Amino acid sequence: LITRIVPYVWFRFWHKPAAQELDSAAIELFADGGEMIVHLREAWVQNNLQPLRECFSRLALTEKNIRVELGKVTFADSAFIGLLLLMYADRKSHGKRLSVCNSTKKLRKIFRWSCVEYLLDKR
Repeated sequence: LITRIVPYVWFRFWHKPAAQELDSAAIELFADGGEMIVHLREAWVQNNLQPLRECFSRLALTEKNIRVELGKVTFADSAFIGLLLLMYADRKSHGKRLSVCNSTKKLRKIFRWSCVEYLLDKR
């Protein structure tokens, strides 16, 4: 609790995404052979996740591996991480893979505090 929850709550208190980051959140989707690549940018929180939910719903119907690129994501909350967990479980149940790549140092901390660093691709 002290090493995970408290730092995350403190971080959330002092690092709130700006309205422009939330409004600029965007998804780019590419097919690369047997893999679908999802490039995300800006801040993703509970209030702006609907387009990503819809994207993941469509991707859940495919029989491809999914790679989520986070290099341009500036912030993510627990609702975003929960959505990634749902996609991870879906891919795993279909014998496929979800890889989450190119996360920033800030996002790696959020994933660690949320105990889901196993989602991050080590490449």
